[in-house]
Amino acid sequence: LSFNRLKGIVAERGTDSRIKVSRTARFAEAVATAVGGERLLISVPLRADYIEGIAKIAERLQELSSPILGRIEILHDELRYTDSLGREHLADVLVQSLPDGERFGLDASLSAEQQLLMIEELKKEMTSAGITHSNLRPENIIIGNDGHLHPLRYYYATCDEGCHDDFSRLRSAIIPSDPKVPECDYRHLVR
Repeated sequence: LSFNRLKGIVAERGTDSRIKVSRTARFAEAVATAVGGERLLISVPLRADYIEGIAKIAERLQELSSPILGRIEILHDELRYTDSLGREHLADVLVQSLPDGERFGLDASLSAEQQLLMIEELKKEMTSAGITHSNLRPENIIIGNDGHLHPLRYYYATCDEGCHDDFSRLRSAIIPSDPKVPECDYRHLVR
C-alpha cells in the first residue's frame, strides 16, 4: 500500500508472520514477489544520497543487458512513509530481480570445481563490462539455475576500466579448510 508503482507485491515473511526486513550499512532490504511471480530484492536507502551513487551502475547494467550481471532499477519517489513527527515523505527505491537458484558457498549443490569455473566466468564478464562490485562476498552471490553466478547488492559498485574486485574471498568460501588438527606436544605444555 505504501508503494506508487510496485502494486500487488507480496513481501516474504518469517516464521513469526512478520515481513522479513534486513539492513546493510546503507540500505534496508526486503524480498518480495511481484504479480507475475518474479522475485525482487527491494532496497530503500537509509539516507537519500546513497541512491545517487548507484545511478551510474544502474545505467551501465541497463546498457549491457548481461544475463549474468542482471539489472537494477531505481524507482524515484516510490515509497511513501510517515516519520515519527507525522510528516509524510517519499523515498527512492532500488529494485533488483532475483534469479532462481541457490546461495553460493560450501553448502551449494554444485562442486567446488564447478563453482570455481563460475567464478572465473563472472570475473571475465565483470572485467569486460568494466564493473567493480566492491563487496563481492558469498551472501551477495546467487548460483542461478541457468548455470551462472549472479551478483546482488551493487551498493558500492563503480564503473571504469576492468574489474578491481578480489575474487580470492569467493574462492576461499568454497574450498573446505583442511580438517587436520596439528598434534599438540603435551610434554611441552606440562613444563
